[in-house]
Amino acid sequence: MATIPVLHARRLPVELFGLVALHLLPPEPFACSTDDFLTPEYRTRSNTLRDLAYTCRQLYRALEPLLHRFVVLRNGRQIVSLFMLLADRPHKREHVRHLICNTAAYWESNLEGVREVWEDRYGRHVRLEHVFHDAGFQVLDHEMDRITYEEPEILDPTFRCDDSLNFAFGAVLVMLGQVETLSIHREVTKSGSMELVGLMLRFLGRRYQLFQKLRTLKITTEENNWEFGDVLKHFLQHITTYDVPQTLIVSGAQSDLINCLNFFTHFRGTTMPQLRTLRVRSWLTPPELRRAPVVPNVMNVRVLDSLPAFFRGLQELDVEFVRPPHTGHELWAGVDTWLRGSLEVLRLRCQRFPHEVLRGRSLGRLRLLAVELCVDVVSRPQSEDVLRILAAGMEGDEFKHRALRHVELNGSRFLLDMRIFGLPVVTQLE
Repeated sequence: MATIPVLHARRLPVELFGLVALHLLPPEPFACSTDDFLTPEYRTRSNTLRDLAYTCRQLYRALEPLLHRFVVLRNGRQIVSLFMLLADRPHKREHVRHLICNTAAYWESNLEGVREVWEDRYGRHVRLEHVFHDAGFQVLDHEMDRITYEEPEILDPTFRCDDSLNFAFGAVLVMLGQVETLSIHREVTKSGSMELVGLMLRFLGRRYQLFQKLRTLKITTEENNWEFGDVLKHFLQHITTYDVPQTLIVSGAQSDLINCLNFFTHFRGTTMPQLRTLRVRSWLTPPELRRAPVVPNVMNVRVLDSLPAFFRGLQELDVEFVRPPHTGHELWAGVDTWLRGSLEVLRLRCQRFPHEVLRGRSLGRLRLLAVELCVDVVSRPQSEDVLRILAAGMEGDEFKHRALRHVELNGSRFLLDMRIFGLPVVTQLE
Protein backbone atom coordinates (compact mmCIF):
# COMPACT_ATOMS: atom_id res chain seq x y z
CA MET A 1 0.00 0.00 0.00
CA ALA A 2 1.38 3.43 -0.94
CA THR A 3 2.62 5.59 1.96
CA ILE A 4 2.67 9.35 2.41
CA PRO A 5 6.00 10.87 3.46
CA VAL A 6 5.81 12.16 7.04
CA LEU A 7 6.70 15.74 6.14
CA HIS A 8 3.92 15.90 3.56
CA ALA A 9 1.44 14.08 5.82
CA ARG A 10 1.78 16.76 8.51
CA ARG A 11 0.60 19.37 6.04
CA LEU A 12 -2.63 17.54 5.26
CA PRO A 13 -5.81 18.40 7.21
CA VAL A 14 -7.02 15.88 9.79
CA GLU A 15 -10.40 15.72 8.05
CA LEU A 16 -8.72 14.25 4.99
CA PHE A 17 -7.21 11.47 7.06
CA GLY A 18 -10.69 10.83 8.45
CA LEU A 19 -12.01 10.23 4.94
CA VAL A 20 -9.11 7.88 4.21
CA ALA A 21 -9.84 5.98 7.43
CA LEU A 22 -13.52 5.55 6.49
CA HIS A 23 -12.47 3.93 3.20
CA LEU A 24 -10.41 1.41 5.17
CA LEU A 25 -13.55 0.15 6.91
CA PRO A 26 -16.29 -2.08 5.41
CA PRO A 27 -19.32 -0.22 4.02
CA GLU A 28 -22.27 0.27 6.34
CA PRO A 29 -24.94 -0.78 6.98
CA PHE A 30 -24.62 -4.45 6.05
CA ALA A 31 -27.20 -5.23 3.41
CA CYS A 32 -26.49 -8.95 3.13
CA SER A 33 -23.49 -10.30 5.01
CA THR A 34 -22.46 -9.64 8.59
CA ASP A 35 -19.07 -11.26 8.02
CA ASP A 36 -17.50 -8.64 5.77
CA PHE A 37 -14.88 -7.93 8.40
CA LEU A 38 -13.70 -11.54 8.78
CA THR A 39 -11.75 -11.45 5.52
CA PRO A 40 -7.93 -11.24 5.27
CA GLU A 41 -8.36 -8.01 3.30
CA TYR A 42 -10.15 -6.39 6.21
CA ARG A 43 -7.39 -7.46 8.62
CA THR A 44 -4.85 -5.71 6.42
CA ARG A 45 -7.00 -2.58 6.24
CA SER A 46 -7.56 -2.66 10.00
CA ASN A 47 -3.83 -2.80 10.64
CA THR A 48 -3.32 0.11 8.26
CA LEU A 49 -5.97 2.12 10.11
CA ARG A 50 -4.30 1.39 13.44
CA ASP A 51 -0.89 2.42 12.13
CA LEU A 52 -2.41 5.63 10.78
CA ALA A 53 -4.11 6.44 14.09
CA TYR A 54 -0.92 5.96 16.09
CA THR A 55 1.06 8.33 13.88
CA CYS A 56 0.49 11.23 16.29
CA ARG A 57 -1.79 12.29 19.14
CA GLN A 58 -3.89 14.56 16.96
CA LEU A 59 -4.71 11.75 14.54
CA TYR A 60 -5.37 9.32 17.38
CA ARG A 61 -7.94 11.66 18.93
CA ALA A 62 -9.63 12.08 15.54
CA LEU A 63 -9.63 8.40 14.54
CA GLU A 64 -10.18 6.76 17.95
CA PRO A 65 -13.94 6.19 17.36
CA LEU A 66 -13.08 4.14 14.25
CA LEU A 67 -10.47 1.90 15.88
CA HIS A 68 -13.07 -0.13 17.77
CA ARG A 69 -16.01 0.31 15.40
CA PHE A 70 -15.59 -3.29 14.19
CA VAL A 71 -14.55 -5.86 16.79
CA VAL A 72 -13.84 -9.55 16.14
CA LEU A 73 -13.38 -11.85 19.15
CA ARG A 74 -11.56 -15.07 18.24
CA ASN A 75 -10.57 -16.40 21.67
CA GLY A 76 -11.15 -15.99 25.37
CA ARG A 77 -8.18 -13.71 25.81
CA GLN A 78 -9.72 -11.19 23.43
CA ILE A 79 -13.10 -11.44 25.18
CA VAL A 80 -11.57 -10.63 28.58
CA SER A 81 -9.39 -7.88 27.09
CA LEU A 82 -12.49 -6.24 25.60
CA PHE A 83 -14.31 -6.61 28.93
CA MET A 84 -11.47 -4.82 30.74
CA LEU A 85 -11.28 -2.10 28.08
CA LEU A 86 -15.00 -1.32 28.24
CA ALA A 87 -15.01 -1.43 32.04
CA ASP A 88 -12.01 0.88 32.43
CA ARG A 89 -12.80 3.30 29.58
CA PRO A 90 -16.57 3.89 29.39
CA HIS A 91 -16.30 6.34 26.48
CA LYS A 92 -15.16 3.48 24.20
CA ARG A 93 -18.44 1.58 24.64
CA GLU A 94 -20.29 3.78 22.18
CA HIS A 95 -17.51 3.32 19.61
CA VAL A 96 -18.23 -0.41 19.11
CA ARG A 97 -20.96 -0.77 16.49
CA HIS A 98 -20.32 -4.24 15.01
CA LEU A 99 -19.31 -7.27 17.06
CA ILE A 100 -18.50 -10.82 15.95
CA CYS A 101 -17.69 -13.53 18.44
CA ASN A 102 -16.07 -16.29 16.40
CA THR A 103 -14.35 -18.44 18.97
CA ALA A 104 -12.69 -21.84 18.82
CA ALA A 105 -14.67 -25.05 19.08
CA TYR A 106 -14.66 -25.33 22.88
CA TRP A 107 -14.66 -22.73 25.61
CA GLU A 108 -11.96 -24.64 27.48
CA SER A 109 -9.49 -24.03 24.66
CA ASN A 110 -10.28 -20.32 24.92
CA LEU A 111 -9.02 -20.08 28.51
CA GLU A 112 -5.39 -20.16 27.41
CA GLY A 113 -3.64 -16.95 28.39
CA VAL A 114 -6.76 -15.43 29.97
CA ARG A 115 -5.54 -15.60 33.57
CA GLU A 116 -2.28 -13.88 32.67
CA VAL A 117 -4.14 -10.99 30.99
CA TRP A 118 -6.40 -10.56 34.01
CA GLU A 119 -3.64 -10.73 36.61
CA ASP A 120 -1.48 -8.22 34.72
CA ARG A 121 -4.27 -5.67 35.14
CA TYR A 122 -6.05 -6.57 38.38
CA GLY A 123 -3.92 -9.11 40.23
CA ARG A 124 -5.08 -12.47 41.57
CA HIS A 125 -7.83 -11.46 43.96
CA VAL A 126 -10.07 -8.99 42.09
CA ARG A 127 -13.24 -10.71 40.88
CA LEU A 128 -15.07 -10.12 37.61
CA GLU A 129 -18.33 -9.05 39.23
CA HIS A 130 -16.52 -6.41 41.26
CA VAL A 131 -14.96 -4.89 38.14
CA PHE A 132 -18.36 -4.99 36.45
CA HIS A 133 -19.91 -3.22 39.44
CA ASP A 134 -17.23 -0.52 39.43
CA ALA A 135 -17.98 0.00 35.74
CA GLY A 136 -21.48 1.12 36.71
CA PHE A 137 -23.52 -2.10 36.39
CA GLN A 138 -25.10 -3.54 39.51
CA VAL A 139 -26.01 -7.20 39.76
CA LEU A 140 -28.28 -7.77 42.75
CA ASP A 141 -27.49 -10.54 45.21
CA HIS A 142 -30.46 -12.72 44.28
CA GLU A 143 -29.64 -12.26 40.59
CA MET A 144 -26.04 -13.27 41.18
CA ASP A 145 -27.29 -16.40 42.94
CA ARG A 146 -29.28 -17.33 39.84
CA ILE A 147 -26.44 -16.49 37.47
CA THR A 148 -23.89 -18.54 39.40
CA TYR A 149 -26.33 -21.32 40.40
CA GLU A 150 -25.71 -20.26 44.04
CA GLU A 151 -22.05 -21.16 43.58
CA PRO A 152 -20.26 -17.79 43.36
CA GLU A 153 -16.90 -19.52 43.23
CA ILE A 154 -17.54 -20.38 39.56
CA LEU A 155 -16.52 -16.78 38.76
CA ASP A 156 -13.01 -17.60 39.91
CA PRO A 157 -10.61 -14.79 38.83
CA THR A 158 -8.05 -17.48 38.01
CA PHE A 159 -10.34 -18.57 35.13
CA ARG A 160 -10.17 -22.25 35.93
CA CYS A 161 -13.66 -22.82 34.47
CA ASP A 162 -15.47 -21.41 31.48
CA ASP A 163 -18.28 -19.77 33.52
CA SER A 164 -15.93 -16.87 34.23
CA LEU A 165 -15.50 -16.42 30.50
CA ASN A 166 -19.28 -16.63 29.98
CA PHE A 167 -19.76 -13.88 32.56
CA ALA A 168 -17.20 -11.68 30.82
CA PHE A 169 -18.93 -12.22 27.47
CA GLY A 170 -22.35 -11.43 28.94
CA ALA A 171 -20.95 -8.28 30.55
CA VAL A 172 -19.56 -7.18 27.18
CA LEU A 173 -23.02 -7.53 25.60
CA VAL A 174 -24.59 -5.50 28.42
CA MET A 175 -22.03 -2.70 28.09
CA LEU A 176 -22.38 -2.44 24.31
CA GLY A 177 -25.68 -0.60 24.20
CA GLN A 178 -24.89 1.03 20.84
CA VAL A 179 -24.00 -2.13 18.91
CA GLU A 180 -25.75 -2.41 15.53
CA THR A 181 -24.52 -5.83 14.37
CA LEU A 182 -24.15 -8.83 16.68
CA SER A 183 -22.92 -12.10 15.23
CA ILE A 184 -22.27 -15.10 17.48
CA HIS A 185 -20.58 -18.15 15.98
CA ARG A 186 -19.58 -21.71 16.72
CA GLU A 187 -19.67 -23.42 20.10
CA VAL A 188 -20.24 -20.18 21.96
CA THR A 189 -23.87 -20.75 20.98
CA LYS A 190 -24.21 -24.01 22.89
CA SER A 191 -27.14 -23.77 25.27
CA GLY A 192 -25.01 -24.37 28.35
CA SER A 193 -22.69 -21.50 27.45
CA MET A 194 -25.54 -19.13 26.69
CA GLU A 195 -27.67 -19.86 29.74
CA LEU A 196 -25.52 -17.70 32.00
CA VAL A 197 -25.35 -14.99 29.33
CA GLY A 198 -29.12 -15.12 28.89
CA LEU A 199 -29.72 -14.67 32.60
CA MET A 200 -27.50 -11.60 32.62
CA LEU A 201 -29.43 -10.09 29.71
CA ARG A 202 -32.70 -10.90 31.44
CA PHE A 203 -31.85 -9.37 34.80
CA LEU A 204 -29.83 -6.36 33.69
CA GLY A 205 -32.23 -5.59 30.85
CA ARG A 206 -34.73 -4.49 33.49
CA ARG A 207 -32.48 -1.66 34.64
CA TYR A 208 -30.25 -0.82 31.67
CA GLN A 209 -30.98 -0.18 28.01
CA LEU A 210 -29.70 -3.10 25.96
CA PHE A 211 -29.15 -3.24 22.19
CA GLN A 212 -30.74 0.14 21.61
CA LYS A 213 -29.59 0.25 17.98
CA LEU A 214 -29.35 -3.44 17.09
CA ARG A 215 -30.06 -3.89 13.37
CA THR A 216 -28.76 -7.39 12.64
CA LEU A 217 -28.56 -10.46 14.88
CA LYS A 218 -26.85 -13.57 13.53
CA ILE A 219 -26.71 -16.87 15.40
CA THR A 220 -24.59 -19.72 14.08
CA THR A 221 -24.28 -23.18 15.60
CA GLU A 222 -22.35 -26.23 14.49
CA GLU A 223 -24.58 -28.58 16.43
CA ASN A 224 -26.66 -31.10 14.47
CA ASN A 225 -29.58 -30.94 16.87
CA TRP A 226 -30.53 -27.35 16.11
CA GLU A 227 -29.46 -25.76 19.39
CA PHE A 228 -29.80 -22.30 17.90
CA GLY A 229 -33.30 -22.25 19.40
CA ASP A 230 -31.84 -22.25 22.90
CA VAL A 231 -29.68 -19.28 21.99
CA LEU A 232 -32.45 -17.28 20.33
CA LYS A 233 -34.63 -17.90 23.36
CA HIS A 234 -32.21 -15.96 25.53
CA PHE A 235 -32.34 -13.01 23.15
CA LEU A 236 -36.04 -13.04 22.26
CA GLN A 237 -38.01 -14.23 25.26
CA HIS A 238 -37.51 -10.91 27.00
CA ILE A 239 -37.71 -8.62 23.98
CA THR A 240 -39.52 -6.01 26.05
CA THR A 241 -36.10 -5.05 27.46
CA TYR A 242 -34.70 -3.98 24.10
CA ASP A 243 -35.65 -3.38 20.49
CA VAL A 244 -35.69 -6.40 18.23
CA PRO A 245 -33.37 -6.45 15.20
CA GLN A 246 -34.48 -5.64 11.67
CA THR A 247 -32.57 -8.63 10.28
CA LEU A 248 -32.40 -12.05 11.92
CA ILE A 249 -30.00 -14.66 10.50
CA VAL A 250 -29.97 -18.22 11.81
CA SER A 251 -27.46 -20.72 10.54
CA GLY A 252 -26.62 -24.30 11.48
CA ALA A 253 -25.85 -27.80 10.35
CA GLN A 254 -29.52 -28.69 9.98
CA SER A 255 -31.12 -25.30 9.61
CA ASP A 256 -34.49 -26.60 8.53
CA LEU A 257 -36.86 -23.67 8.01
CA ILE A 258 -39.76 -25.76 9.23
CA ASN A 259 -38.06 -26.37 12.58
CA CYS A 260 -37.05 -22.71 12.65
CA LEU A 261 -40.62 -21.51 12.24
CA ASN A 262 -41.88 -24.10 14.68
CA PHE A 263 -39.51 -22.59 17.25
CA PHE A 264 -41.08 -19.16 16.84
CA THR A 265 -44.47 -20.54 17.83
CA HIS A 266 -43.22 -20.52 21.43
CA PHE A 267 -43.66 -16.74 21.29
CA ARG A 268 -47.41 -16.76 20.69
CA GLY A 269 -48.87 -13.37 21.54
CA THR A 270 -45.54 -11.66 20.82
CA THR A 271 -44.95 -9.45 17.81
CA MET A 272 -41.75 -8.38 16.08
CA PRO A 273 -43.01 -5.48 13.96
CA GLN A 274 -39.48 -4.22 13.31
CA LEU A 275 -38.25 -7.53 11.87
CA ARG A 276 -37.93 -7.03 8.13
CA THR A 277 -35.62 -9.83 6.98
CA LEU A 278 -35.31 -13.47 8.05
CA ARG A 279 -32.44 -15.52 6.63
CA VAL A 280 -31.99 -19.23 7.29
CA ARG A 281 -28.75 -20.96 6.33
CA SER A 282 -27.47 -24.53 6.31
CA TRP A 283 -23.87 -25.34 5.41
CA LEU A 284 -24.15 -29.13 5.23
CA THR A 285 -22.84 -30.62 2.01
CA PRO A 286 -25.02 -33.31 0.36
CA PRO A 287 -22.89 -36.28 1.60
CA GLU A 288 -23.06 -34.94 5.15
CA LEU A 289 -26.78 -34.40 4.81
CA ARG A 290 -27.35 -38.00 3.83
CA ARG A 291 -25.66 -39.09 7.06
CA ALA A 292 -27.62 -36.61 9.16
CA PRO A 293 -30.87 -37.70 10.83
CA VAL A 294 -34.03 -36.61 9.05
CA VAL A 295 -36.00 -34.06 11.06
CA PRO A 296 -39.75 -34.82 11.08
CA ASN A 297 -41.94 -32.37 9.25
CA VAL A 298 -43.88 -30.82 12.12
CA MET A 299 -45.34 -27.88 10.21
CA ASN A 300 -49.14 -27.89 10.10
CA VAL A 301 -52.02 -25.47 9.85
CA ARG A 302 -52.15 -24.91 13.62
CA VAL A 303 -48.52 -23.84 13.69
CA LEU A 304 -48.93 -21.62 10.63
CA ASP A 305 -51.93 -19.87 12.15
CA SER A 306 -49.84 -18.81 15.16
CA LEU A 307 -47.18 -17.06 13.10
CA PRO A 308 -48.84 -14.07 11.35
CA ALA A 309 -48.69 -11.73 14.33
CA PHE A 310 -45.05 -12.55 14.97
CA PHE A 311 -43.97 -11.80 11.38
CA ARG A 312 -46.34 -8.91 10.87
CA GLY A 313 -43.77 -6.72 9.15
CA LEU A 314 -41.53 -9.32 7.49
CA GLN A 315 -40.62 -8.20 3.97
CA GLU A 316 -37.81 -10.55 2.90
CA LEU A 317 -37.43 -14.30 3.43
CA ASP A 318 -34.10 -15.78 2.34
CA VAL A 319 -33.65 -19.54 2.72
CA GLU A 320 -30.56 -21.53 1.80
CA PHE A 321 -30.33 -25.14 2.87
CA VAL A 322 -29.71 -28.55 1.37
CA ARG A 323 -32.79 -30.76 1.59
CA PRO A 324 -34.34 -33.49 -0.52
CA PRO A 325 -36.65 -31.86 -3.10
CA HIS A 326 -39.82 -33.34 -1.62
CA THR A 327 -39.68 -31.45 1.70
CA GLY A 328 -41.46 -28.24 2.52
CA HIS A 329 -44.79 -28.74 0.73
CA GLU A 330 -46.86 -27.70 3.74
CA LEU A 331 -44.63 -24.71 4.35
CA TRP A 332 -44.90 -23.18 0.90
CA ALA A 333 -48.58 -24.03 0.66
CA GLY A 334 -49.20 -21.87 3.73
CA VAL A 335 -46.64 -19.14 3.18
CA ASP A 336 -49.31 -16.59 2.31
CA THR A 337 -51.13 -17.54 5.52
CA TRP A 338 -48.34 -16.83 7.95
CA LEU A 339 -47.02 -13.79 6.09
CA ARG A 340 -50.44 -12.26 5.47
CA GLY A 341 -49.36 -10.41 2.35
CA SER A 342 -46.38 -8.54 3.84
CA LEU A 343 -43.69 -10.46 1.93
CA GLU A 344 -41.95 -8.53 -0.87
CA VAL A 345 -38.88 -10.66 -1.57
CA LEU A 346 -38.57 -14.47 -1.46
CA ARG A 347 -35.12 -15.95 -2.11
CA LEU A 348 -34.36 -19.66 -2.11
CA ARG A 349 -31.20 -21.63 -2.82
CA CYS A 350 -30.72 -25.36 -3.32
CA GLN A 351 -34.45 -25.97 -3.36
CA ARG A 352 -37.14 -27.03 -5.76
CA PHE A 353 -39.35 -24.27 -7.14
CA PRO A 354 -42.10 -23.33 -4.63
CA HIS A 355 -45.07 -23.86 -6.94
CA GLU A 356 -47.37 -23.78 -3.91
CA VAL A 357 -46.55 -20.10 -3.42
CA LEU A 358 -48.07 -19.28 -6.80
CA ARG A 359 -51.05 -21.58 -6.26
CA GLY A 360 -51.90 -20.00 -2.89
CA ARG A 361 -53.75 -16.81 -2.18
CA SER A 362 -52.34 -13.60 -3.63
CA LEU A 363 -49.12 -12.33 -2.08
CA GLY A 364 -50.13 -8.78 -2.79
CA ARG A 365 -46.67 -7.25 -2.23
CA LEU A 366 -44.40 -9.97 -3.63
CA ARG A 367 -42.21 -8.23 -6.21
CA LEU A 368 -39.17 -10.55 -6.44
CA LEU A 369 -39.07 -14.35 -6.50
CA ALA A 370 -35.57 -15.81 -6.81
CA VAL A 371 -34.51 -19.48 -6.78
CA GLU A 372 -30.85 -20.37 -7.27
CA LEU A 373 -29.65 -23.94 -7.93
CA CYS A 374 -33.27 -24.94 -8.42
CA VAL A 375 -33.40 -28.72 -8.50
CA ASP A 376 -36.51 -29.16 -10.68
CA VAL A 377 -35.89 -26.50 -13.37
CA VAL A 378 -33.49 -26.63 -16.30
CA SER A 379 -30.06 -25.11 -15.66
CA ARG A 380 -30.55 -22.35 -18.25
CA PRO A 381 -34.27 -21.46 -18.23
CA GLN A 382 -35.84 -19.40 -21.00
CA SER A 383 -38.90 -17.13 -21.02
CA GLU A 384 -41.21 -20.00 -22.00
CA ASP A 385 -40.02 -22.02 -18.98
CA VAL A 386 -40.94 -19.15 -16.66
CA LEU A 387 -44.36 -18.81 -18.34
CA ARG A 388 -45.12 -22.47 -17.68
CA ILE A 389 -44.21 -22.00 -14.02
CA LEU A 390 -46.28 -18.82 -13.68
CA ALA A 391 -49.35 -20.61 -15.01
CA ALA A 392 -49.82 -21.97 -11.46
CA GLY A 393 -50.68 -18.41 -10.38
CA MET A 394 -53.68 -18.04 -12.66
CA GLU A 395 -57.12 -17.59 -11.15
CA GLY A 396 -59.58 -17.80 -13.98
CA ASP A 397 -58.34 -15.37 -16.63
CA GLU A 398 -56.33 -13.25 -14.18
CA PHE A 399 -52.83 -13.64 -12.75
CA LYS A 400 -53.15 -13.37 -8.95
CA HIS A 401 -49.76 -11.92 -8.01
CA ARG A 402 -50.05 -8.50 -9.63
CA ALA A 403 -47.06 -6.94 -7.83
CA LEU A 404 -44.60 -9.58 -9.04
CA ARG A 405 -42.14 -7.87 -11.38
CA HIS A 406 -38.92 -9.87 -11.23
CA VAL A 407 -38.12 -13.58 -11.34
CA GLU A 408 -34.56 -14.89 -10.95
CA LEU A 409 -34.08 -18.55 -11.78
CA ASN A 410 -30.78 -20.44 -11.84
CA GLY A 411 -28.82 -17.30 -12.67
CA SER A 412 -31.24 -16.02 -15.34
CA ARG A 413 -33.21 -12.82 -14.72
CA PHE A 414 -36.68 -12.09 -16.08
CA LEU A 415 -38.89 -9.00 -16.11
CA LEU A 416 -42.67 -9.40 -15.89
CA ASP A 417 -45.09 -6.98 -17.55
CA MET A 418 -48.62 -7.47 -16.23
CA ARG A 419 -51.70 -7.63 -18.47
CA ILE A 420 -55.29 -7.04 -17.51
CA PHE A 421 -56.08 -10.63 -18.46
CA GLY A 422 -53.90 -13.67 -18.97
CA LEU A 423 -50.30 -14.39 -18.09
CA PRO A 424 -47.79 -11.53 -17.86
CA VAL A 425 -45.35 -10.85 -20.66
CA VAL A 426 -41.96 -12.31 -19.70
CA THR A 427 -38.76 -10.66 -20.94
CA GLN A 428 -35.38 -12.22 -20.29
CA LEU A 429 -32.76 -9.71 -19.12
CA GLU A 430 -29.08 -9.84 -19.92
